[in-house]
Amino acid sequence: MNTAVPFQALVVLGWFLAAVCNLSVLYGLYEVARGNNLSPSVSALYGSVNRIAWGIGVAWVILACATGNGGRPIIGLVKSMSFWCYQQW
Repeated sequence: MNTAVPFQALVVLGWFLAAVCNLSVLYGLYEVARGNNLSPSVSALYGSVNRIAWGIGVAWVILACATGNGGRPIIGLVKSMSFWCYQQW
């Protein structure tokens, strides 16, 4: 039985959920920054969930990188771009 496909699906799901958790915490107060107030229920929800969601997202990034699922090809591609090379004019 090939277990690589379900494992890869789990890794992709983990990255997706980590991104959703961290981006929702990061941009969750966008309306407050624009001057709008949150309702008391939304404020209570955000206040009680934001640290847990951020911790879950960061924990997944650490776990994925420690187990070799940190997206090495993507990081290698970004690091090899000529954009980072210093060119003297």
